[in-house]
Amino acid sequence: MTRTEERLTEALAARAAAVAADSIRPLTARDTGRFRRHLAGRRWSVSLAPLAAAAAIATITSVVAMLPHHHQAGPALTGLPRDSALIGVAAVSASDAWAVGAVVSGRRFLPLIMHWNGTDWARSRIAVPGQAQVVRGVAAVSARDAWAVGEREDKLKRSQPSILHWNGAEWKAVPTPRLHAAASLAAVATVSATDIWAVGEAKGALILHWNGSRWRIAPNPWHLVPDVLSSVFARSADDVWAVGRDGVNPLILHWNGVSWTRLEGPKPGLSGSSVYSVAAVSPRLAWLVGDTEQGQPLILRWNGSTLRQVPGPKVTPTGVLTGVSAVSAGQAWAVGKDDSPRGTQTLIFRWQGHVWVRVRPPASRVAASLRGVFALSAGNVWAVGYTGFKVKLGKAVILHWNGSSWQATA
Repeated sequence: MTRTEERLTEALAARAAAVAADSIRPLTARDTGRFRRHLAGRRWSVSLAPLAAAAAIATITSVVAMLPHHHQAGPALTGLPRDSALIGVAAVSASDAWAVGAVVSGRRFLPLIMHWNGTDWARSRIAVPGQAQVVRGVAAVSARDAWAVGEREDKLKRSQPSILHWNGAEWKAVPTPRLHAAASLAAVATVSATDIWAVGEAKGALILHWNGSRWRIAPNPWHLVPDVLSSVFARSADDVWAVGRDGVNPLILHWNGVSWTRLEGPKPGLSGSSVYSVAAVSPRLAWLVGDTEQGQPLILRWNGSTLRQVPGPKVTPTGVLTGVSAVSAGQAWAVGKDDSPRGTQTLIFRWQGHVWVRVRPPASRVAASLRGVFALSAGNVWAVGYTGFKVKLGKAVILHWNGSSWQATA
């Protein structure tokens, strides 16, 4: 492992933000107070990657996942290439879902995009053969309109934003604004075919907007070092959540259709905690997940005015939640990993309307670090991740909830 890789691994392992548990109140943005709507009437949402963009594609071994310290590779599964990892997942219907990540080819990382047709997962064609890049986030407007974002390597060996578009037949690269600094995208959120947002970092929070014809850089008050955005959820045009970090502090943002408001946190009791993912059910119910400074899974609940910590199942000795998705007030899922003495174990939590409980993974067939989850309905949920200590030692994993149990489908 090179020194660059070591620094990136340390950056990923370090807790990026501290998140308050008791209460969060509106706080004006550091530079401008409130961030007004940009691009005349366009609503936007944010999503993010919990990692630094200063590394080139050659260092993505550490980027594609939060690597555990004691991970034992699970048994081989069929349907996915070896030396691969999946990071993001999204679904349009029961017969149309996407999972994205990367696969190792020689000394390069190539984009990996898998498609579910209702029966099988198959690798999707990408019209950028041989280009080194990693895909981290995916979102779809319809069966013929989907977007995937990540990072690619330019001629100077620097990371640059990568955006791919699905037109119903193939994935094609879409031009992105040229950035002078190393940059990457972590996630994408869609409001409509002409209103799409992607976020990440470029020596500060990076926000790009698609207006139906091209991507533009959207100015934001959090563009200064070391501000970063790491997750986004758009429930509607006027209810969007984004979480990340502002140096050692959490960066928790909410869009009300007119402006972005930053929410204050944390209280001393959760100093050092991190938030990695967010999902909203209604204006009065949103879930944020991550981990505490003590290494326990962190679950926060927004009730419309305050953000409070909700008890979750205890794990031994350490655990982290990196993905959350909800379909109703009584049904939500959170996924991640648990570094136990027996090796890294899969973490799957389920909200049953009054308490979070831990759910068994597929009959011990898979010991995986899960990175993303997408709940299409109460009986149709997808989760993705990888087995193995590093990409080179494992492979991507796709799990499915059918309403009664989780099964490994690929």
